[in-house]
Amino acid sequence: MNVFGDTNVGKVRENNEDSFFYSDEPVAGLPNLYIVADGMGGHKCGEVASSKAIEFFREYLLEEPSDEGIMDRLVGAIVFANRAVYEMSLTGEEYEGMGTTLSACSLDGNKLYIAHIGDSRIYAVNPDDAVQLTSDHSFINEMVKNGQLSLEQARAHPQRHMLTRALGVERYVQADGYIAELASGTKVLLCSDGLSNMVAPPFFSKIASESENNAEVVRRLIDEALENGGADNCTVIVFDI
Repeated sequence: MNVFGDTNVGKVRENNEDSFFYSDEPVAGLPNLYIVADGMGGHKCGEVASSKAIEFFREYLLEEPSDEGIMDRLVGAIVFANRAVYEMSLTGEEYEGMGTTLSACSLDGNKLYIAHIGDSRIYAVNPDDAVQLTSDHSFINEMVKNGQLSLEQARAHPQRHMLTRALGVERYVQADGYIAELASGTKVLLCSDGLSNMVAPPFFSKIASESENNAEVVRRLIDEALENGGADNCTVIVFDI
């Protein structure tokens, strides 16, 4: 596989509250691992929450027995990271109220195993389309599913950042788990909402088709988000099936 990831603070925010991790090599019993997290909270709390969530996620994988299935390990790591970030939020005023999204996946053959919480996203990108594999845990997404808003209205809605679920906000959390069977040649794209709110998914396919490699895909997508206003931190990981 050919993986590349990068992040940018954007044009509006002072701090970059996104964090990411990727490895094409095995990670503690998983064949590979890709993670994007988008933090939230008070001054610098978001960047602490997202980076610590990934740290705790990987700690679970390294310390827990590796005889579980891929999905059980991914979901278990989110549950563990949630509890650790939540308990950290209770240790000082500077951490109060912090939380983060977290979308993680691991590829085994052509099966992509996904564990997800929040509104960061994972897409399957082909020359003709970009299919969202995760479902946003947000008030706006609930309104879209209920037919109260169109997708275009949702993209510009002032409350699009309000989450119904996030990691570290409560002691217990339920993560979503998905398994997607993907065709050879598909690109998998993980991103924070700094990309998905700034760039429409059809551009993912267009840029991916026009680019020579995944490093170029990532850089061009981030540049497009900046060109469209760069209203939030933007993080993108792309790898091939």
